[in-house]
Amino acid sequence: MKKGKAGIFTLSTSSIIVVEGLISIIMIFLDTFLVSKILKMTPGDYTGVALFNFLYYAMIALVSLVGAPILMKMNKGVFMSIGAFLLSGVFILVYFLGDSLTNWIWLLGFLAGLTYGIFYAGFNALLADAVSSKNQTIYFSVKNIIIFLTKTIFPLVLGSIITKSFPAMCIILAVVCILIFIFSFFIKEKNSGVKTFNLLKYWKIVRNGGEDTKPLRTLYLSGIFRGISFDLIATVLTILVFMQSEGNDFTIGLVQSIFTAAQLIAMFIFMKTYHKRLARWFVFGSLSLIIAAAIPVFIKPCLVTVLVFYGVYYFFRLFITTITDMRKTSLIRILSMHNHSLEHNATYAMLAGFTRACSYLLLCLCLVIPDAQVMIDVVLGFNLVGYIGYSICLVALEDQLIVQDMKWKAAHPDVNAVHVEEKVEPKPIEVSSEVKMIEKEILSKKDLKA
Repeated sequence: MKKGKAGIFTLSTSSIIVVEGLISIIMIFLDTFLVSKILKMTPGDYTGVALFNFLYYAMIALVSLVGAPILMKMNKGVFMSIGAFLLSGVFILVYFLGDSLTNWIWLLGFLAGLTYGIFYAGFNALLADAVSSKNQTIYFSVKNIIIFLTKTIFPLVLGSIITKSFPAMCIILAVVCILIFIFSFFIKEKNSGVKTFNLLKYWKIVRNGGEDTKPLRTLYLSGIFRGISFDLIATVLTILVFMQSEGNDFTIGLVQSIFTAAQLIAMFIFMKTYHKRLARWFVFGSLSLIIAAAIPVFIKPCLVTVLVFYGVYYFFRLFITTITDMRKTSLIRILSMHNHSLEHNATYAMLAGFTRACSYLLLCLCLVIPDAQVMIDVVLGFNLVGYIGYSICLVALEDQLIVQDMKWKAAHPDVNAVHVEEKVEPKPIEVSSEVKMIEKEILSKKDLKA
């Protein structure tokens, strides 16, 4: 067992985990503290947050789509390194923009999405071949533990720094990007066969593949539902905490640190107990508790109800997202479609990215709904409906994989069969006449020497 685990965490796969830990620091800033900064500069107006995220996610989706053909001809690690290096320039730009940040939100969203999209396209392509399907649960569990440790420590650290100096925070994030750039060179690209890129042909294969490609269609549908719910609900939670804590960055960071720490417990539970046959209990159980915790926020929004919902959501969403991450990277191998991994990555990124971008336009409801709390309730309700669809798709996907496993085993009954009772006697090895002659010569020489 130890030997197997050691084989998973090579220098390349360990570097991937380090990079994901570092990029999560960037995500903490973009998802939490940049939102808080914009809200402070435009009180009561959520269109700035909506515009930044719309352009950011739209550009990521677009780059994933356009960049895939380039990845066929270019080293994926180099592509990823370029993205990380350029992303550092975005934070230097934020440093110089200072208090005029809100006047350039459109440019910031565009550049952040472009540079992170370049990084993400290369990184996602490398990740698809990093770990075998049988090691997915161990790999993603350990990776998530590292990310959660990062997200436990750094919200508090970043919150403390931002309250003292926002420009200093920008320089630190630029340095983090340079570290990602350095570690990207340790990630080795595996030769996993001939790659193709023809989106229209691939979509036709997925659409006309019947039961064989049904899991892919379900995964892509789950990506659409994830896009309209997952990221926006995190932003809504940040806005709710911002409203209840009067925009205190340290409090926002502290809340995120505490509840991310609780996710470590959830991850250990997942590592010890998860099997795809239990997906229904994990997903629907988590969904039920998230919805139950959201109800008091609709009835009586206050710091207590918001924090309870925040904690429950961050704890139980882990089960849902980990299943998604496992399937997103391994499904193309499970279905023996390795040569279509670029089209697969581009399709999922495009569907999830563009729906993410469009979902943020809901925050523009503040222009027609003057009551901020009512507007947030409408957006949160929309998020929860999206989460229901997301959860149903994930359970359906796991059920489809179980059915495919059963069909495969029925078609190959002797593959895993172990016949303990039968003792097969070894057949005598036939020795050729030439070998016998050589043996006689060797023996005769030994006799002469004796």
